Amino acid sequence: MRTTVTHMLFVLSLCAPEMAVGQTALDRAFAQEIALLESEKQVLQQRIVDAEQSAKARAEELRAQVNRLSEELTAVRIENEVLDAGLAQAQDVGDVGTDRESLLDSVRERATAIFAKHGVNADVGGEVDFIVATMPLAERLGSLRVEQATYFAADGREHVGDVLRIAQVAAIALDEHHGGALAPVTGAAMAVVDPSAAAGARALVTGVRSPTVRLFLFDPLDKNGTAGNAPRTVFQTFAAGGYLMWPILLLALVGSVILVERCIVLSRKHSHAQILDLISKNRRLDREQLEDLVAEAILAKRPTLERFLPAVNVIAVVAPLLGLLGTVTGMIAAFAVITEHGTGDPRLLSEGISEALLTTQFGLLVAIPALLAHALLVGRVDRIIGEMECAALRLLNRLHCETSGCGTGDCVQEDAEAGRV
Repeated sequence: MRTTVTHMLFVLSLCAPEMAVGQTALDRAFAQEIALLESEKQVLQQRIVDAEQSAKARAEELRAQVNRLSEELTAVRIENEVLDAGLAQAQDVGDVGTDRESLLDSVRERATAIFAKHGVNADVGGEVDFIVATMPLAERLGSLRVEQATYFAADGREHVGDVLRIAQVAAIALDEHHGGALAPVTGAAMAVVDPSAAAGARALVTGVRSPTVRLFLFDPLDKNGTAGNAPRTVFQTFAAGGYLMWPILLLALVGSVILVERCIVLSRKHSHAQILDLISKNRRLDREQLEDLVAEAILAKRPTLERFLPAVNVIAVVAPLLGLLGTVTGMIAAFAVITEHGTGDPRLLSEGISEALLTTQFGLLVAIPALLAHALLVGRVDRIIGEMECAALRLLNRLHCETSGCGTGDCVQEDAEAGRV
């Protein structure tokens, strides 16, 4: 044992110098590696610093570029808005020009028709030729003149007398008893609308100064007349609504006939003798069977009471729909006129607008009474049916009381007799 230990100590003493030499070489290798890592660390840190500085510079460059592009975009938007405004203004000017051209064409057509009535051919080539051809008549029609004319006095009678015409926009009958300011009624007819204007007009014609001369100004191109006291007749109003007024009128007539017939039938006093006789004849049956017979009899009588009432309900639904259809067709006609003639003369749209409004009005005038009448008649039918059921139930109760021994059989016969009255 001691010998073994001695040998181990000897071996260790021999290896110690070599171990010391190996430890020194390892330290040097570690030191070199650490130095190399430190140098790489410094290089990497320098690269990080350079990258951060490059990123900051790039960010500043991009920020400046974004600001520049934002300013350019704002300038482009402003320019676009200016161009849009200019385009809209140009379109408005074009529309106004088109409307004015349409208005001038309409005025020229009407002026040509007026001149043709006076024997002047105004259908010439250019505007200058048109003015030259119509100037003499225009001067005569635009002057203050007295001429013979036919008019209707305030009492409705036709008179012929002197009329002071002020161009084509006013006229005054000079008759002392039947004169006054005139206004067109229909066509070429004139009617007195202000009798007090005759005195001032006579003074003006005789050269006597008058403080005032009362006038009624009107549009000479108005074919329908402008007198405020000449409303359209019922037939004219109906005709202005268009062809859809006729089916609405047919529904109104059919509904009126049905309502009159139903009111007459349902207003009568209805006897319950048939149902009471049915109960009296089948009194030997039990209560459930009698109730079934009564229900069957009432169901058989209900169609007679409710006859034509569904038709009234259909009329109340269809009439406003026809009115709405007339509104659509009227608006289509109005837009067609706008497309063809423009908006220079609103009176051209009157036909389409009249059709659009009058059909709806007439449809509602038919539908509302029909709906109310249908509700009232249905309520009346329900009351009649209820009275039948009450009378039958009363008789059934008495019959049940008789079979149960709580009453006499005479009460059944009494109820049957009461039902016949």
